Amino acid sequence: MKKLMSIMLLAVLLFSSLITEVFASETNQTTSATEETVVSSSEYIRIARKEIEVGTHLSDVSLDVEILKLENKQFTLDFDYSKLNLDVVGDYTVYTNTKFKDGPSETLKTIISVVDSVPPTIVLEENRLIIEVNSVTPDWSSYVGVSDNYYGLNELDIEINKNGVDINQLGTYNIDITVSDPSNNESTASITVEVRDTTSPFISKNKPITIEVLSNLDEINWSDYIEFDDNYDEVLNQTVDTEAINLEQLGAYLVLFTVTDSSGNEIIHQETVHIVDTIKPIINGTNDVDIDQGKPFDPLEGITATDQYDGDLTSRLKVVSDYDVNKVGKQEIKLEVSDSSGNKSIITYQLTVNRTLITKDSIRYVLIGGLVLTAVVLILRKRIHSNRK
Repeated sequence: MKKLMSIMLLAVLLFSSLITEVFASETNQTTSATEETVVSSSEYIRIARKEIEVGTHLSDVSLDVEILKLENKQFTLDFDYSKLNLDVVGDYTVYTNTKFKDGPSETLKTIISVVDSVPPTIVLEENRLIIEVNSVTPDWSSYVGVSDNYYGLNELDIEINKNGVDINQLGTYNIDITVSDPSNNESTASITVEVRDTTSPFISKNKPITIEVLSNLDEINWSDYIEFDDNYDEVLNQTVDTEAINLEQLGAYLVLFTVTDSSGNEIIHQETVHIVDTIKPIINGTNDVDIDQGKPFDPLEGITATDQYDGDLTSRLKVVSDYDVNKVGKQEIKLEVSDSSGNKSIITYQLTVNRTLITKDSIRYVLIGGLVLTAVVLILRKRIHSNRK
């Protein structure tokens, strides 16, 4: 019985020693390797092919070793990583020297594939962009930062799909970014682009606003004086606040223009409106006049003046030319009148002074007439005197 227990204890010690030596050689043992992944094997062990991420530190590398049978064999494993470059993608052969304590050594080989399985990194400066309509089309790539754990930027395939983004048309669009490396790792990202109109309408024409007094407000065309334009809309909503204007009174008044585009951008503009009187008075009743030489003459007789704003201006009529009723011939009579706004009207008409003719016959007729008149007077006086007696 003691002899049997001694044999069992020895077997346990041998197994423990074997396990310790195998793990001391930086291996990771497994019993799940399949025939398809085995690269090399011996009677006692086999080592599976291994994939390791590029950039892994050598101290973190371990191989999958499967122990096939023990048979009281004590051995150590010595791995040769001299041809392995963990910084370069590729397949590398690693040799494993198996040293048996009581037998010859044998060398196994396996393939370590250094791979890149990490997709590129996409860093977006903004994942939602607001672009002003009708602005310059931006360089979309400037909003995208790309990097990779292994490949250089010039080795990456960067695709930016603008999906019909139209900077000249309001709307929301998506830009899709796809980045892949030579190892077929791929990353995607998306930028939402919102094309907006945030610009207010602006004044494109501005002239002094002068409106004739007593005009009809509904007939005023404001676009004759001021116009508004927009960076996007052709048709704008415009309201004009004319409450302060008195079209029946000369003066300066403030008018408020409010203009809005389809995006709700608004401009409020205050403008001064001048109500003026620029219409000249009207002089009526002038006609050419003929008079005899030396006869009295009133150049304003029968003539009137009226104004659309001041009313009757007859009293302001003035004769601004010289005339002589004793001078035979044609003369120009010039009349002038001004309203309160300085509008002046001038009108002329013709005065003709006719010569008075004295002939022998006319003198004879006058003398005869005088004698006849004298005789009549004497006869009448005599009769009156007789009747009184």
